[in-house]
Amino acid sequence: MSKSVSKSNINRREFLKKGGSIAAGASVLGSFQSGSVFAGEDNTIRLALIGCGGRGNGAAGDAMSVAYKGPIKLYAMADLVKAKMDSSQKALSKRFIGQVDVSEDRKFTGFDGYKKAIDILRPGDVAMCTTRAYIRPLHVEYAISKGINVFMEKPFASDPAGLHRLLRADAVAKRKGLKVAQVKALPESGYKSVMKDSDEERGRHICTRGKIIQIRAEKTAYGKLYEGVMTMGWSYSKVVKYIAVGSTRGVNQGSRVRFCGVVIGRSSNSNVGGGTTHSVQLVGVFDITENQ
Repeated sequence: MSKSVSKSNINRREFLKKGGSIAAGASVLGSFQSGSVFAGEDNTIRLALIGCGGRGNGAAGDAMSVAYKGPIKLYAMADLVKAKMDSSQKALSKRFIGQVDVSEDRKFTGFDGYKKAIDILRPGDVAMCTTRAYIRPLHVEYAISKGINVFMEKPFASDPAGLHRLLRADAVAKRKGLKVAQVKALPESGYKSVMKDSDEERGRHICTRGKIIQIRAEKTAYGKLYEGVMTMGWSYSKVVKYIAVGSTRGVNQGSRVRFCGVVIGRSSNSNVGGGTTHSVQLVGVFDITENQ
């Protein structure tokens, strides 16, 4: 639980840094009270929108829609395609008059555009990382290294290495007193849904309790990962093949644990005694204290 913070001795930017956990959009920025703004201070929270497609526009709109709680401005933008930035800026400017303050010299293209957009923010500002999942860990890592809060639309990566990087970045953010927020959790899935259509369910999340049948460590270029098999529930009729990142402290063969992960597919294996076992494939973390 976060320590309470007196509104009388900090400004809005410090409240963003030191306050309680940040949910995204309206719940992130709407938590500020207008009474925490001191006259004469520049307490404007600047946003850098990295990825100016539909999801980026929606996230920026959610943030600026609660600006009545205090000054919030879109200050910088980055995208590989300038036309997309221009279109996004035009649409947002019409909806949020006076809140889109992005001059041409604060619109960045190219593969290093995200760095330039983040570099002009101040501590306490927010980098809105709304690009595709495969590149997002790189953007999140850089923002945190610069002391900038992060706003993600979806809290997942496209592979175990990317997820491992996000977890490490989140740990660094906590040490620095920064916040990593998400707009919404991934939609939920289940065993039957994955068995019916794994392609449709890929990218959704499942949290399940079960018994560890097998666990082994694998060394990779991005650190140690763990793979194995566990039951879904307490019978062997439903099985998960998992890749785990983060800590596995206290998790051994036979342990009863909770695992949360992203669906990446399904598999079927023939049993020695006959029949076939169908399993859900997940990439995620064990729900233990070290991973919270």
